Amino acid sequence: MGRDHFREELMRLLEKIDGNVDAILVEGVRDEKALRRIGVKTEILRINMYGMNILNLVEYLEEKYRGRRIIVLSDFDNEGLRLNRRIEVEIEGRGVKVEKSLREKLRILMAKYGKRKIEEL
Repeated sequence: MGRDHFREELMRLLEKIDGNVDAILVEGVRDEKALRRIGVKTEILRINMYGMNILNLVEYLEEKYRGRRIIVLSDFDNEGLRLNRRIEVEIEGRGVKVEKSLREKLRILMAKYGKRKIEEL
């Protein structure tokens, strides 16, 4: 399975993400640029946006996305997994729905092709 197969699977998965979430939360600018470059249309928020710390970010997400669905696309390395878990717990406790199954499908797809960082897309 080569690069074309990865791209096809990735595009199908990103279409599902685009159609099922109100926002995508990523770690930084390079992640956002990578997703835009491959055609993601959904609103993308950066974890480090506007110099916010995690608490301010969580409060912002609660205010803007309470009752709505987001996906946290932090990297799939140890730091990114810890960050994902922390944000998930915080925002779910404040009424924001977190899309986990599509994140897991993306993790599996990326692992199959030796990728762990969102910017590698």
